[in-house]
Amino acid sequence: MNRKKALQALGIFFLVMCLLTVFSRSVDSFRVAQVTTSPIKKMVIDHSISGTGNVESTKQQAVFTVAQMKITSMNVQEGDQVEAGDLLFQVDMKTLKKTRASIEAEMEQARLTQEDARQQNQLAQEKQDSDLAHAQESYDQAVALADLEVAQAQEDLDLAQEELNEFYDASADGLSAEEGAGQDEQSLAEQVREKEKALETAVANREQSVLAARQAVEAASLPAQTDSSAQIQEVIIRQKQADLDEVDALVNQEGKVLAPSSGTVSKINVSAGGQTTEEAVLLIGQESESENYQLTASIDASQEEYAQAGAEVELTDQEGKKLKEKGTVKSVNHQKEGGLSVVISVPSSQVEIGESLDFQITKESQVYDCCLPLTALYENDSDYFVYVVEEEDSVLGNVQTVRQVPVEVEEKNETTVALKSGTLTNEQKIVVSTDKAIQGGSRVRLAKS
Repeated sequence: MNRKKALQALGIFFLVMCLLTVFSRSVDSFRVAQVTTSPIKKMVIDHSISGTGNVESTKQQAVFTVAQMKITSMNVQEGDQVEAGDLLFQVDMKTLKKTRASIEAEMEQARLTQEDARQQNQLAQEKQDSDLAHAQESYDQAVALADLEVAQAQEDLDLAQEELNEFYDASADGLSAEEGAGQDEQSLAEQVREKEKALETAVANREQSVLAARQAVEAASLPAQTDSSAQIQEVIIRQKQADLDEVDALVNQEGKVLAPSSGTVSKINVSAGGQTTEEAVLLIGQESESENYQLTASIDASQEEYAQAGAEVELTDQEGKKLKEKGTVKSVNHQKEGGLSVVISVPSSQVEIGESLDFQITKESQVYDCCLPLTALYENDSDYFVYVVEEEDSVLGNVQTVRQVPVEVEEKNETTVALKSGTLTNEQKIVVSTDKAIQGGSRVRLAKS
């Protein structure tokens, strides 16, 4: 009896131990992270840029009007179809008439300024003519006076020379033999030398006085410094007249601005209650069956290398239907406020101006040998790593743990990462998802596929 009870107790003990082991393993399994793994794959990484924009015509007609006008009503909206002669917007007549009066006042002021400038120029010319006449008269007087002085000096020299010559003739004939004859000859010769010096001085004075008079004439003959104020005012008057003609034309239309041609209103820069500037109030896109339209949208600056001119673009309408023909990136430009503006050529046969389209630009990378889902990648202090599942023996038997493996990133997108080859092998199981936080050495269990 005792033996039988002992066997029963031993059986119960082993049963309890078995149940406790199963329970322990069950509890342990709930504490261990469940992970999903994936081997590395050979693939390309796609980079996609998506957005939405409105179709525009490549042929835009700008509609201008007088600047600084208040718009009382805007009769069209972006996307509206208009015909030539349709009312686009209305400007305030009171402001228009006030502008007209201001332009007329400015024109009158310019005319008065022009007349003053002309009178000043006329007075300056008359003064120059007077100065030139006076200088010419002074020149003539200087020449005449200098010539007279030279002639007088020449006459005095000739007379002195004649007296000396008469003395020599008389001496030769023996008519004069007194003791003072030598003194008379010396006196007459000295007189000739004085007259020669006087003539030289007269000639030199003549050159100086004539030169000074000639320089005065030349100075007076120089063109007077012209004042271009009159010509400037003439340009201003012509410009104001053009402005006045534009205002008068708008006054005659009672402030109504009409469509110059048929098309689609693609952009409006000023709304009702706003004020016009030198820029176009609105743009009208011209429809065309032979030329493509375009779509302009803004994208993030970080996507510049993936949006390049010539890239193909998938287009989808607002009903989710893809267009048969693809678009093409025409240009990518930096915006002043930041970001990029991408212009996409759109086939005109499948869309209408003003229609809203979704676009997607896709660029494929090179083929990489080591690719994983992006969820497999972890980062620590700018260093990247992945978790690799490994098996090891323990008191609980054969268990699975994870090990951190440092990796280098070649390229990545929103879903996939390409790693530098050589670090991981095709046989390794890399963790791509986990239901609990893990770290190097953590026990894990594989999710059932």
